[in-house]
Amino acid sequence: MPFKSLKTVGDKPLTYKFFGELFFGTIPDASYADAEKNLKLSLEREPRFAYTWYQLAQTYDEWGKYEEAFKAYQKVLSLPQIDHSDPFLKRKSALRLE
Repeated sequence: MPFKSLKTVGDKPLTYKFFGELFFGTIPDASYADAEKNLKLSLEREPRFAYTWYQLAQTYDEWGKYEEAFKAYQKVLSLPQIDHSDPFLKRKSALRLE
């Protein structure tokens, strides 16, 4: 079966796995620490970008760093709207904080 290796890559939807395999050969190795580092670098450049704060919150959430996730979700809620997706991210963040 050509997609056998896709079955071994976490619990992401098949489309994520398929496109990861298609574009990278395999899903790229990474860690929560790598994600945190890169998201924080992005936030140094644009600290008002709610999407990046939301991605950082999700990273912390999946990593089990719930206090940091809570703070990042709160940050999403406190930011001004600068992008069309901000209201959606704020609603999702508010739901995570309930």
